[in-house]
Amino acid sequence: NMNNIKYINEFVMKDKSQIISRNSIVGFDFLGNNPINTESCFKLGSESLITISHSIDVTSAVIIGNNVVFGGKETQVWTHGFDIQRNMVTKSVLIGNNIYIGSRSLICQGVTIVDETVVGAGTCVPTS
Repeated sequence: NMNNIKYINEFVMKDKSQIISRNSIVGFDFLGNNPINTESCFKLGSESLITISHSIDVTSAVIIGNNVVFGGKETQVWTHGFDIQRNMVTKSVLIGNNIYIGSRSLICQGVTIVDETVVGAGTCVPTS
């Protein structure tokens, strides 16, 4: 389905979860030390759905709970960023259960989204 899934140390999809098409789920060490970073882990809970053209950076872990929908298209999830001295900062993203994430949302590194949440289309969920 034209999904780009690579450079991930651990990849898990639970029962009845789906990744539809044209999604990018990629993790790697940006410093070039190792093509597969041991922190790169992607887990998709049961009955969860990632629809079309979403980008998920798995430099660090991305854990998605049960019954989560990435609706529409073009949401971005980032597990890395840079500080003012240009040092790479990596933090996991945790997404709970029973969550809807609307089109073109941006979820930054270190974010935890609690259960029973709707993230509206175009929302930026920043690092605290």
